[in-house]
Amino acid sequence: MGNKEMLAPEIKLVRKESFSIIGEACLLAKSDHGKNDAFGKFANRFLANRSHEIRNAVNRQLYAINVYPANYSGTEKYEFICCHQVHDLDHVPEGMVARTYPAHEYAVVTHKGSLRSLSDSYSYFHSTWRTHAGYDYADSYDIQIYDARFLGPNDPASELDIYIPVRRAENVVSHAPSPIRGRLQGAFIPVRNVAKAKQWYCRVLGLPESGDIINGHLYALPVEGPAILLDEMPMWGGKEPDGPPPYRTPSLMIPTDNITEAYQFMHRLGVELVTEIMDRHWFVFRDPDGNMLMVCAD
Repeated sequence: MGNKEMLAPEIKLVRKESFSIIGEACLLAKSDHGKNDAFGKFANRFLANRSHEIRNAVNRQLYAINVYPANYSGTEKYEFICCHQVHDLDHVPEGMVARTYPAHEYAVVTHKGSLRSLSDSYSYFHSTWRTHAGYDYADSYDIQIYDARFLGPNDPASELDIYIPVRRAENVVSHAPSPIRGRLQGAFIPVRNVAKAKQWYCRVLGLPESGDIINGHLYALPVEGPAILLDEMPMWGGKEPDGPPPYRTPSLMIPTDNITEAYQFMHRLGVELVTEIMDRHWFVFRDPDGNMLMVCAD
């Protein structure tokens, strides 16, 4: 990890007319991304063993379509389809699925880099772009299109487009421009001893103990994205015997690719675990200063 902030992906709006696909489908979950590369293996099997059976393909671009169930929370299994766009559905090979998708307006998210960071592009669209641009989801699927720009799953120069059906949000309330930027620059964690807290957090998060303590009371953890600052907070109770008051409710959400492995890792380190794994998706722990934080499956 380092201090470099991820560059926001390019996003544009396009109109895509109705189209049909033929391909193979299976049920997978987000947790399968980092476990045995289930998505990649399924796609490679399709391309190697069955892609050639689709004789009426428009071209050989790979479409990977994620079809989410109703009220999807991020943990359930969903349908994953590896397919090609086709001219018609007259000839569907045995065991394959055939679908026609209606015309839609799509937000096209251009992901640049390896597939290991694909979730970052999705997260930016869901948590930042969609609400700032004033759009809602128009359907419960998205499409990844792999064309000549895709150079391989681990190539930093690779590019692919994610098509997400959207529509203009209703009841959007606009406000006058503000001199305060609508983004998070950093978050503070109150601690009693910044040197000890630096060592503890770097060990738990697997970070190098680099950088200096600033002004004797402040340390910026070397994390990606917005800064996380450990602070003895001398102006806000840090000079009192008990130190600054800790967060009594979860204050920060820290991502993981494998929630079970993260929970077991914390347990082995002797971290105080406030909850079990909840909804197969998150758990809360407490640091030595009494702050509660959450780990959540990305």
